[in-house]
Amino acid sequence: MLHQRMFESGTYKSLPEHIALYEALEASMAQAQRDEFLAEKDKSRKRRRNDQDPPPPPDSDLSKRRRHDTGASGSSQPPSPQSSAWKKPVRLKPILEDDRPATPEPAWVIPTSHTFMNWYCQNMGKTELTQSDLKGQDYEVIKAFYPNVVHLQIDINRPCLLRWSPVIVTVQKLILFPIHDLDYLRYGSKGSRQALSISKMKAARYHDFGLELLVPEHMWIDDVCTYDISASYGISHWWFNRQKFYIDRHTAESSRKVVRTHMRILSVVRIKAYSRYGYDYLKEITLRRADHQEYTIAEKDFKNLYPSDFEDLNLLLLQGHLNHLPGSDIRMLSTAVKLWTRNLVIRQRVEDFQLGIESYQKQLNLTKPGWDATGFEFKHDYTIIDSPRAVVFPVSNNEWKIMRFNEIYKFSDGTLTNIMEALDYRVKEYKVNRLNPGMNTRFWTDKDVERSKEFIHAIERRLKTRRIFWNLECFVGGRVRDIDYRLLQRTE
Repeated sequence: MLHQRMFESGTYKSLPEHIALYEALEASMAQAQRDEFLAEKDKSRKRRRNDQDPPPPPDSDLSKRRRHDTGASGSSQPPSPQSSAWKKPVRLKPILEDDRPATPEPAWVIPTSHTFMNWYCQNMGKTELTQSDLKGQDYEVIKAFYPNVVHLQIDINRPCLLRWSPVIVTVQKLILFPIHDLDYLRYGSKGSRQALSISKMKAARYHDFGLELLVPEHMWIDDVCTYDISASYGISHWWFNRQKFYIDRHTAESSRKVVRTHMRILSVVRIKAYSRYGYDYLKEITLRRADHQEYTIAEKDFKNLYPSDFEDLNLLLLQGHLNHLPGSDIRMLSTAVKLWTRNLVIRQRVEDFQLGIESYQKQLNLTKPGWDATGFEFKHDYTIIDSPRAVVFPVSNNEWKIMRFNEIYKFSDGTLTNIMEALDYRVKEYKVNRLNPGMNTRFWTDKDVERSKEFIHAIERRLKTRRIFWNLECFVGGRVRDIDYRLLQRTE
């Protein structure tokens, strides 16, 4: 199934390492099919030999007559081929296992244990593998040679000795939550660029229900922590004057009411910028939005824009809709937008449960949800509670949880989707005993309907925000999509 999906998508052609791993997978499959064919052939040959009748014994009169003729003539000629055909068949003596010669293995056979790492290193000319070599399609291909993920994690963490060179190859262990973005945001990275989740590993996709119930306790933090200001902007590796210039400009006052709107950005009309300490600051950006009116913002207004605005700007840059601008303006706009998009993605990955799980975070900047439903067990499923403002939902036959209105971002997509669909069903058919027999034992008022609609609207907004950030992750290299990025559409 993995081979068929890679063949249909053609994603393995992006890098030479992916092509080599794909060819290795094909060779291994061919060898496995060949071994299976030979085994079936040997079984059928043995079955035919066992079912075959022994040859008939030679006629005694004919044998006596031939021996008499031979003795009378005194001839010493060897018997003719016709007479030798009637000889008793020779039974071959079986060869013992110790005396049987070993079957030589072809040079292209790929072993299916951890020695596959040896073969891969030998063919790729590498003496040391890192975690960057085992991401995306590489990890999927290598995982096919192991019985399960746990065995793979234990096996690749073990040093393996190459047969062709006395060099020890060590592969880093792939654990479930190896990323430390929160530590970077809290303490920064002085003097060097920190390797974050967007550069270490591509994000996954999980649609399961109840993921928040399965994560370990250390995923949640006791108290929400603050960030280092330079790390929150992603510039902790810059020198001091450049950092100060960037932070001063972006912390300047900005009118949120003027620049914040949900209208789509259609184009960028013109840009004005000036350079200081090696950074080009955009002091004026003229945008044309969906109402075909021009709006002027500055780079300091980035903090008041919606994530969808950066999705629009990245799509305009990626799809070549800003070619009317000078090349220097496109470069400055791209640098500013990519840097801010990267900062948004890093912060959102530690402040949103679903994005944090998909990016393999070790710890999130989220306190544990207050989902204890003690005292609300008598409530019906998916009942909206007024104080605290929450909804009751079942997680098993005899267990219920509550989801507070202000903690929706702490729950997974699967849980939010199930709750939203259940509430939507009750809102549309809320009359008692009318196409909704499950609600015939409770009162369902118009106030309950309004509260349910508020929850549905809040859940839809959270799911849409996560879809927007999936696109933003693609623009900064943190997620891989199956389509051409030039064909991406704005999230609706």
